[in-house]
Amino acid sequence: FGSGVSVNVQQQQRPCLKATPAMPELRVIFGCGCFWSVQTAFKHLKGVRNVECGYAGGHIQYPTYNMVASGVTGHVEAVRVMYHESPGAFEGLLKQFWAQHDPTVEHERLCRAEPPPHPAAAPGAGITGELSSFMAATPGSGDVGMQYRSRIFVFTEEQREMAQRSKELRQRWYSKPIQTLILPAPKFWAAEEEHQDHVQKIVDLYDTYLNRG
Repeated sequence: FGSGVSVNVQQQQRPCLKATPAMPELRVIFGCGCFWSVQTAFKHLKGVRNVECGYAGGHIQYPTYNMVASGVTGHVEAVRVMYHESPGAFEGLLKQFWAQHDPTVEHERLCRAEPPPHPAAAPGAGITGELSSFMAATPGSGDVGMQYRSRIFVFTEEQREMAQRSKELRQRWYSKPIQTLILPAPKFWAAEEEHQDHVQKIVDLYDTYLNRG
């Protein structure tokens, strides 16, 4: 450009980029059978950040696996699930919780996994054939002991209300009453290190065995 010529160059303004706020993180504690398999079932769900095995609901401090297994401490084997708050997140956790065990068995025997509801079953009708046949055909498929009682330990009133609604809807699939208790979250005692990611440790050990030179 020649001297003395004034040129106005308009600067293109960049749009202001707003930082995406971090999603709030929530927690809930589930008791629905042996925490080894329960931890594995929950840790791969969308929105879940961390799942830890532990003990909840008892009356003795610093419980150990053997103490809880004896039934004298009042604890249940449980998992503490840390998850991001998002639409449908807690509903997804509840769905996995119900699918993980048979919640109608009182106190002592909980199946590790429940077969899906019969597609022809109408809401309000209990699963009289599918579930009973599954139980009869697989004796010993459950976890036996007071430490395997069905529990949902909640931290907020919203969680309690959602869990209660979910329980009422789930009841329609059973002829027997659901025994699951929904309670305020108590002190959670993390389980010993050997119980954390126990299933994955077995898989890794098996892989090492198969791949050894």
